Amino acid sequence: NSVDMLNLGATEINRLIGTQLIKRDFLISQGINPSLTIAETEAAVAAKKETMTANEKKEFDTVIASLDTQINSIKEASGKQSKNTQINLLKTN
Repeated sequence: NSVDMLNLGATEINRLIGTQLIKRDFLISQGINPSLTIAETEAAVAAKKETMTANEKKEFDTVIASLDTQINSIKEASGKQSKNTQINLLKTN
């Protein structure tokens, strides 16, 4: 959530935003509009993959999976950091 993201610190927030921008730019390079909803993006990705060879699909999936892993890793770190902050606050009060 947004509050958890605030606990990341400037470096991690920059990493998160940067990685999300890389994913966005990759999708744009594949002809997928960044202003689509999640459902529309999933449909556009599925339609795009229908036009790809097996190797192209594999490369596409690898890039997306790698970026999603990085994004989720940063978000998970923020959740853990937020939880630790909450515990420390409870201990001091």
